[in-house]
Amino acid sequence: MRPLAVARTALLCGLICLCAPILACRAQAPEPRERDEWAAILWGEQKIGFAHLTSTVEAEGEYAGLLRMGIEVTARMANLGVPMDMEISIVQWVDSAGRPKRVEAVIPAGAEPTRKIIVFSETTATVTRHSYDGESTFTVDLPADLPLVGELSFLALPPEDPPANPVYFNLLTDRIQYAQTTLTALEDGGWTVSGNFSAGAYSLSLDREWRLVRGTGAFGIVFDFTSEEEARDLTSAGDLPPVDSGLGVPVETPLPDPRTVSALGVTLRGLDLEEGMPTIEGRQEVTPLEDGGYRVVVQAQAIEDVAGPALGYEAPEELRRYVEPDAFITSGDAAIVSAAREVTAGIEDAARAAEALNAWVDARTTFGGIMDTARTSTQILESSRGVCRDYAALYAGLARAVGIPSRLCTGVVYSQGSFYFHTWAESWLGAQNGWVPLDPTRSGRPVDATHITFLRGDVESVWRVMEVVGALEIKVEHVETL
Repeated sequence: MRPLAVARTALLCGLICLCAPILACRAQAPEPRERDEWAAILWGEQKIGFAHLTSTVEAEGEYAGLLRMGIEVTARMANLGVPMDMEISIVQWVDSAGRPKRVEAVIPAGAEPTRKIIVFSETTATVTRHSYDGESTFTVDLPADLPLVGELSFLALPPEDPPANPVYFNLLTDRIQYAQTTLTALEDGGWTVSGNFSAGAYSLSLDREWRLVRGTGAFGIVFDFTSEEEARDLTSAGDLPPVDSGLGVPVETPLPDPRTVSALGVTLRGLDLEEGMPTIEGRQEVTPLEDGGYRVVVQAQAIEDVAGPALGYEAPEELRRYVEPDAFITSGDAAIVSAAREVTAGIEDAARAAEALNAWVDARTTFGGIMDTARTSTQILESSRGVCRDYAALYAGLARAVGIPSRLCTGVVYSQGSFYFHTWAESWLGAQNGWVPLDPTRSGRPVDATHITFLRGDVESVWRVMEVVGALEIKVEHVETL
């Protein structure tokens, strides 16, 4: 677990989550308008940056006459004594109906940012992505029966007769996603808009003239709209974030070294999961509480203590999808199959094969960057670099390639006084073992009891956690150590 990178991811999600599509409700609002608004970005009592939102009609060029909308974010903080500077830029061109024509985005990804250009036709979105692992271009089919809307287009094109079931193109997952919003008229003539988006929950306040007043995102990040001068002022002592700040979930009772935690009991509140937290036999026991929280007891587990079955075992029919490739777990790719077979050559026991693949991913992959956009197992293999989600996706692809059903787990893990969002993997190793966790980002350790699982699934489940988590609170009830 690298808390610095996770803190960066959390901040990124909190900042981007305000770039959400909101065309799902009828609103009595002014005519389409241009915008030039500034906001101070606050985390708790600390100012950590500023944002600039604009919208104007493009005067010339290929997109003349279209609405050009942009958001630029500058944020500064520190984590574990390491300073971080972040720059985010998202620009889109939309037509009079709010349908996007082009999006250009710059997203932090470590030393070099990820740059994306998305060009929309009536039937497809063509994505060109430039990042540390090179340049790639691919095409995503757009649904013909659902209206596509641009993110943030409601700010300049307030909805009067919104389409049914609008969708938008999520630039982080490169997938179509339904817009989920609630718009409420206030007594003073203003509005509040709230909803969920793949990077987290958001809430926006607008006045009677449809000007932004305040916005909140994941992890309590606040956008306070004010003058440009006040928004950009990061010079006063009170605006410098504390040296040990981090966007984790702090606990009142510090834990010992996580590697020594064999059992952990916590009470968890603020996690709005439609299907509830999963109970995992032999690993995680979950008891729902009347107030919507959960009492959770987790046991540590080590792949080293597991044996069998022999490679080539048959998974039950309901688990076959965890052996087959999908959009991101590219277990059928020739390079993935070749690497998996090479690592497991001569190994007959599936548990030992899983252990070898887990260690190989950790040893071969350099941890770096930020969780910007989803990558396939093949892309991660080629770049040999990534964050926790990438490690887990690469492991799952390799494991499936040799017939081991595998999927991702997303939740939190403890580090230095806080729980941080994290992704690891688990493999089904026969009926005698069930689902066994593996954490490729630190393969030399057991999966300790501070790994609390929220969701189990695919690469996109990582963003689902960011969508449902609210003001998460974790209270430690009891700890057992080795």
